[in-house]
Amino acid sequence: MFKIMYPSQDATLYEGDPKVNTGLDEILEIGKRLTANITGSFTLSRSLVKFDMTEVSASLSKYNTSVNDCKFILKLYTTHAKNLPSNYTIDANVIAQNWTNGTGFINYETPVDTGCSWDRPESGSTSFWSSSIGDINFPAGSDFFITGSGKGGSWLYQKVPTSETQEGTQHSESFSNRPSDLNIDVTDAVKLWISGSDGYIVPNNGFILKFSDENESNDSVSGFIRFFSRDSHTTYVPKLIMMFDKSSFETGSMSQID
Repeated sequence: MFKIMYPSQDATLYEGDPKVNTGLDEILEIGKRLTANITGSFTLSRSLVKFDMTEVSASLSKYNTSVNDCKFILKLYTTHAKNLPSNYTIDANVIAQNWTNGTGFINYETPVDTGCSWDRPESGSTSFWSSSIGDINFPAGSDFFITGSGKGGSWLYQKVPTSETQEGTQHSESFSNRPSDLNIDVTDAVKLWISGSDGYIVPNNGFILKFSDENESNDSVSGFIRFFSRDSHTTYVPKLIMMFDKSSFETGSMSQID
């Protein structure tokens, strides 16, 4: 069986318009654009998308199943892509901070600065994206840490004693000469939001979608992808697809045929 859930919030953060909110735009964008009149300089775009976990919990209860028996796929549909390399990777990281959707548009005649933007997760003079100068524990004493530059979002990662990993906090999909629709397995992230890790339930702030760190820092990788947002008024809005198997089988009493 499967169940489809739709976003409660989504928006794009544009480095080139760092104070502008895009909460009601019909598209989401991920990518790197050449900066006008500055050779070799790029501005980034990253997208935020959030789903309501109470809907997931209600479905688990309704169908009497466990989150451990389910698979969750994050799906976004491409509306436009340009100048992409043949090989690139998109990350879907678990956002570390609460953010406000807002009511702005990137091309609005009077830009709206209330809500999330490249500079801030929400409006307000004291609201900023976290900066990971060193490791910022989230919460103190847990295995979760915040990474970010103070701009363009912040996200979580986990550490284990022997190495640094992203268990449940970072998911990705790699592309090589194929269509750019996103189909990312985010099951581990949903488990963190529903059942937690080591007794700690991670707050659901959604996903930040971006080129991988390697792609963002590589000047030979550029281009952008636009996806339909929840405000596109089409059937191609972002989806969180929940899949589980409730089938059962009873064998008969016939003898095996030679």
